Amino acid sequence: MSTLSGEVFDYVTSGDGIYRDGSYILHSYIPYTTGYGGSLLDNLSSILYTVAGTPYTFSDTLINRQVDWVFDSFAPVLFRGAAMSAVSGRIAWLNGNESERSVCIITGLARISQYAPADRAKEIKTLLKYYLDNNSYKYETSGLISTADFITAIERDTSISAEESKHSAKVFPYMARVSTHRGDFA
Repeated sequence: MSTLSGEVFDYVTSGDGIYRDGSYILHSYIPYTTGYGGSLLDNLSSILYTVAGTPYTFSDTLINRQVDWVFDSFAPVLFRGAAMSAVSGRIAWLNGNESERSVCIITGLARISQYAPADRAKEIKTLLKYYLDNNSYKYETSGLISTADFITAIERDTSISAEESKHSAKVFPYMARVSTHRGDFA
């Protein structure tokens, strides 16, 4: 557990990993947030979900860092839940469907919303509700049965509002990328 928390959760200053600016780099210099970064988020959320509530649960600090990644690294490079190709590495060439490429991110977010602290889980569920309401892709039938249940529950939960996408701009110096969201385009 200490190896996972030390090598995966720590921000990097060079090479592969997540940088404080939200960049996710793999293969030394390739922006891969919506490629392998999505796989990291999804697989890591499986581990944290599995051990949540057990003696092996991760600290709130590490869970909150993962939630920070959601908003600092992943949300800026998703448009209505679809993955931006500029940060997908070679995966953009292998799979041109941006919504399909984001399945691991969406399912990871759904899983994280199950073990994150209540206030942070609500933020994620609000973001997910927006993605689900504004993208016709059927994420609930694309992942595991457990995440399908989480996604369906979020879709049906009338207490969760699907807030409109906020106007934003995010600079990722380590990836040499900028994303901007302006309501109906990104």
